[in-house]
Amino acid sequence: MDSSPRLSRSRRPASRCADRWGAWSVPGILAMTLACSSSVQPLPDTRDGTDELDADDADQMPPDSPEDVGFAEDHADADGTATDGETADADRGEILSCDGPVLDAWGGLSDAGSGCQEVLADPGPGIRFLLPLLMAGGGGYVALVPGETTPPGLIWLIRVDCGAYLEVEPVEGCPTGELTIQYPWLGYTCVWQAEEVPDPPPGTGTWVYAVRLYNIATAERRQFHYIRFTPLVYGVPAMRSIEISWPWIATEDCRNGPGWCGIVLINAETGEERVLSALYDGTDEGPRIDGNYVVFDRFTSGFAWNPWIYDIATGTASSILMDTIDEWDTQVDGGWVIWVDQRNDPEGTAFSPRSPDLYGWEIASRTERPLVVAPGGQVEPILKDGWLFWTDYRNDPVDPSGSWGSTNGDVYARTVPDGPEFHLTAFPDTREWVIDKDGDWVYVYRGNVDLEVNQGQLLRCPVP
Repeated sequence: MDSSPRLSRSRRPASRCADRWGAWSVPGILAMTLACSSSVQPLPDTRDGTDELDADDADQMPPDSPEDVGFAEDHADADGTATDGETADADRGEILSCDGPVLDAWGGLSDAGSGCQEVLADPGPGIRFLLPLLMAGGGGYVALVPGETTPPGLIWLIRVDCGAYLEVEPVEGCPTGELTIQYPWLGYTCVWQAEEVPDPPPGTGTWVYAVRLYNIATAERRQFHYIRFTPLVYGVPAMRSIEISWPWIATEDCRNGPGWCGIVLINAETGEERVLSALYDGTDEGPRIDGNYVVFDRFTSGFAWNPWIYDIATGTASSILMDTIDEWDTQVDGGWVIWVDQRNDPEGTAFSPRSPDLYGWEIASRTERPLVVAPGGQVEPILKDGWLFWTDYRNDPVDPSGSWGSTNGDVYARTVPDGPEFHLTAFPDTREWVIDKDGDWVYVYRGNVDLEVNQGQLLRCPVP
């Protein structure tokens, strides 16, 4: 079982997602089942340490359809701002302003302790409104898929400064998982049953998958990777991971079911698609992207989950580390790659971590080094703008390993590679983890193991 307690934007690979949600489940939270489904053992991997772009895989992808349920085609200026006149008025919606309705859950940016402010909060004990896997922040906005007591398949966009919100995506069955914001773009993925679509896209199959973008500044909508398919594994495919580093979008394509995933890279300016790994027997999950590099976790037969890197300029993927010990949750930013590493306690795994540490790899020198090796478990890293944030269980009086028995996880931070370490949050008896960094603030989810006793909070805390 995946014992890691965090369910946030670090985006656990889909094959490990179901076990995690199982421990956090509250009856009636349909959004959880949209985000995760049951684990499937991956097929053996026979690839070597370097992958070239597979043209056969690319040919197997049906083209995007221009008749895509009212979503605009992909056109933009180099900075990601919509080009005037290239999107029909029907594709634009309301732009969020403080004149709109204020979300009841908005905390008014009140003092929450540890120098943090409350942004949002569950309405009461036992009510799971905030689902940390399904939140993202950036540009002064937070996007979330609300939990129970709300209709399924919504995305709400909230202005942090005033609490005003609007409904971005009302389609049932969408989104299927993560959200991401690189202002002005909000990105998310959708999977829905083909028979529910009056004008299905090209290709055959019983399901439809799409990557969608929403421009927060202009309300423009776009759609990419619009395909119809039939999964080889029964159930809703776990196509959920998404990240934007303009103009590129990285996503997981798990059309054959959870645990059978490949990585797809999409250029939002040109419409180009690249298949970075096999879609039909893939074992690659959790893509992250920054500039010219995409990183992901790969399961290799005879080894374990290990970090890989793809160079957009050269079109090649290569192994950073091939080990029989699990390394996972790979992140990339500013010339560095980091991951969660189980080498100092080999009995732990990505499914059941036990006192893991954080290791890094400098892209330019291709050298590895420990970044955070400390007592207890260091997990759930976020690497952004030169800062590394993580959840640390060294101060847990019950179980500092970071497993299911742990009850107190704090957020720590440092600049990479050699900055001093900061203890960012120190709330007792709750777990905190970072959702996103937004300028001088970092969004932190705070939750309690017993959801019937305590409620969740989304905080913003100052970057040290």
